[in-house]
Amino acid sequence: MINPSTRVLFLVLLLVTGSFLWAADDSGLSGRVVFVDGEVTANGRVTDTGDLLTGPVVLRTGKASLVEVVFGGRNVFRLGSNTVVKVDFSELNKTVTVEQGAFSSVLKKLAIVAGASSFLLKTKTTNAGVRGTSFHVEVDGDRTYFCTCNGEVNLADSSGDQPVTLTNAHHGSRVFTLNDGAVKVEEGGLEGHSDATMESLANRISVAVDWTKPDLDHR
Repeated sequence: MINPSTRVLFLVLLLVTGSFLWAADDSGLSGRVVFVDGEVTANGRVTDTGDLLTGPVVLRTGKASLVEVVFGGRNVFRLGSNTVVKVDFSELNKTVTVEQGAFSSVLKKLAIVAGASSFLLKTKTTNAGVRGTSFHVEVDGDRTYFCTCNGEVNLADSSGDQPVTLTNAHHGSRVFTLNDGAVKVEEGGLEGHSDATMESLANRISVAVDWTKPDLDHR
């Protein structure tokens, strides 16, 4: 039988070790799943809270499902229902491809990559270079909705044409739609997210969103 003092010591060690593993790898070369609701897979295998994601990963969520992933200590993203996203955690300069569904992110501490954005988001109709900001994306077939919720993003269509920089304190969006081989770009409204949903995501990395000014400091 384990005596009480030994049991207490074991529990303390377990808590300390668990905390260390949870916080492990601040480099950005892996991602930690911090929340799962519903059906979520990573490279075809069921994933759950606490799992570590490394290398190239395809994340999929089912109906009425979502997942949140933290990387590099102060960066987090969320996938909504029926979403498919590809990301390679082995690269400091992240390229995320949203094939379908909803993707939200709050980025506060990206790797410094000379002459390039540290986070590139791609869809069928859009390229977005992000150096750090809060944003929300929805992809439905040939249509991409992109909102710079708080900060700055350099946007262009999938061929690199029609560039626009969205700098916003409180939501500003564009809609990119493929039609007859050409991408049409229009101003958008507020779709699929709110102040509250972005604030809850920011809270995962202990960040408070200041809606009075664009967030341009990401160190």
